Amino acid sequence: MPNDRTDKIEVQISNAHEIPIRDWAPPTALSVKVRLSITPPDGAVLVYTPATIDAPILCRGPVWEGDIPVRGEFIYVQQLRSASTYTVEGLGYRDDI
Repeated sequence: MPNDRTDKIEVQISNAHEIPIRDWAPPTALSVKVRLSITPPDGAVLVYTPATIDAPILCRGPVWEGDIPVRGEFIYVQQLRSASTYTVEGLGYRDDI
């Protein structure tokens, strides 16, 4: 029997750290590829930008790698679920999506 119920999780974004991306991508970039290293390994962070404010990206440790849609010069990272530290590394960008 199909499940017709849609579960929604409401997330409140607060205490996020502003991370500049201008060293990783030009202002014309539509997305940046990043690697997040999160400790402890079962920790997680939310990443959002003005392009993803309604749908933050959940990144689970110990390492998450992926593309993040961007608008502007910053991404925002909020620690969740006992994430004590994280590092962000820019791996590239796309401006041709």
